[in-house]
Amino acid sequence: MTKSSALFKAMLKYNTKLIPKLTRMNVEEALAIVEDVLDDEDCLNDIEEFIFRECWQGKQSYEEMAKSSPYDSEYIKSVAAKLWKKLSKTKAFNEKVKK
Repeated sequence: MTKSSALFKAMLKYNTKLIPKLTRMNVEEALAIVEDVLDDEDCLNDIEEFIFRECWQGKQSYEEMAKSSPYDSEYIKSVAAKLWKKLSKTKAFNEKVKK
């Protein structure tokens, strides 16, 4: 290994420990960005915001989300698919968004 690649690996190790803690975004900040990039007519409705929040906070399945909501898992899954598609179409993200 050359000195430059060893230095690079050391820098990565250092940054991996510190930078994620500094750059973590909370759900409110993430929602604000989403609302900013969506057109007014495309803003998130209540169920879309619920799904976004639950995913951001680590809920892994639509069944898990359904347990803490009045919606069933199939409805959540259907709305979520449309939500990810809506977010993927925004020019600001410029990539496929998924759960």
